[in-house]
Amino acid sequence: MSRCAWKAIRQYFEVCTPEGTLPAGILSIATAGDFLNWNPHIHALISSGTFHADGSFVPAALFAENVLRELFEAHVYKLLVSKELIGPDLIAKMRTWKQTVVFARPLLPGEGSSAGCAASQIS
Repeated sequence: MSRCAWKAIRQYFEVCTPEGTLPAGILSIATAGDFLNWNPHIHALISSGTFHADGSFVPAALFAENVLRELFEAHVYKLLVSKELIGPDLIAKMRTWKQTVVFARPLLPGEGSSAGCAASQIS
């Protein structure tokens, strides 16, 4: 799952940042929800841009959460199909399920918070 997420992140940045730069990130798989129910998901800290080989930083536009989600889903579905764990009918059904995705973004000047980031949720 984390490899699928990283592929989606790299693919996203390849389109919106200069060629030859790479994003940075830390991804961690979590498997429990608020009530210790089975809820596999990923926690990630991702750079808000990419880096040149010399360490210089190239900022990127704010994340388009819907694009990242669609890239991630495509990689997960491709993996599950390749392992013959699901087929096209189940993928079509899964695409109708309500999903909640939460992205945090850096605070903009004047937003102020002790946490240093703001979360956005898409359902």
